[in-house]
Amino acid sequence: MAKKTGKTSKLLVVAASAVIMLVLVAVLAPWISPYDPLAQDILARLKGPSAAHWLGADQFGRDLLSRLIHGLRASLGISAAAVIVALLIGGTLGLVAAYYRGWTER
Repeated sequence: MAKKTGKTSKLLVVAASAVIMLVLVAVLAPWISPYDPLAQDILARLKGPSAAHWLGADQFGRDLLSRLIHGLRASLGISAAAVIVALLIGGTLGLVAAYYRGWTER
């Protein structure tokens, strides 16, 4: 068991900061992404990292940083939906199990 010293864990602060930063990037994605994630630039096709494209470009010339930022929105949305569904199902089953005590205690 961990000691209770009243101090906040450094790992907790780092993890919470990372999660908050990722959520902020996902929320602000339309304003902070440098390019349209679906826009194609054939001249930038398969380019490596540069000043114009920090993470490079894919086979269609789409900026990978913009695609990564916008993909974060979808990933966080799907994971939040999964947590909500699990909460609803688990909460409902927990309430039913608490109400009908007999079959869960056997």
